[in-house]
Amino acid sequence: MAGSKIGYIACVETGGRYIGALMVTDGAGIPLEFKYTEPIKPTRIQAILYGGALERYIKLEVIRRKLIKALQNRPDVIFVNHSDLSLLGLSEGIPVVALQLAHIPPIGGAGEIKRPKENELIAQAQEGSDPLRLIFAGLEQDAMDRVTALVIDAGRAADLAEPLERIEKAIEALLKESSAKENG
Repeated sequence: MAGSKIGYIACVETGGRYIGALMVTDGAGIPLEFKYTEPIKPTRIQAILYGGALERYIKLEVIRRKLIKALQNRPDVIFVNHSDLSLLGLSEGIPVVALQLAHIPPIGGAGEIKRPKENELIAQAQEGSDPLRLIFAGLEQDAMDRVTALVIDAGRAADLAEPLERIEKAIEALLKESSAKENG
């Protein structure tokens, strides 16, 4: 799948403020585009009205949808960290899938796949490296198959999990910058 575009999205809540960022890379992990939201602080009334659904609403409807709509480089898939499973599903026609290193011994040669659960996949993208764990939600089988093929293909050339670390560090930097502006 040469020419694949891979997206990475993360949302962070700190001090009652939410911020999200989305980075699109080429198949080698080189950034093509980066978008982020300004910190979003729900009002007291919003917190009362939305109750327990507030965080999910902000992450899905405000942050994820806004960031994906703003992209000029449409990715083939968007990966999130396993700590943000609320973002999974189909958004604007793009599969959003959780991705992490499985931290288990290799499961075989490059391209080997195991399905421990219906919505979970372990893929050996690179020979001898930690396999990747993917969690799917709300996707049809053909979309899961396309994502799996992309992971196997792109994962041979690049560490697909590493850009998630970069985007999380970028969000931390944005939060520090925002706090400095508010206090300065």
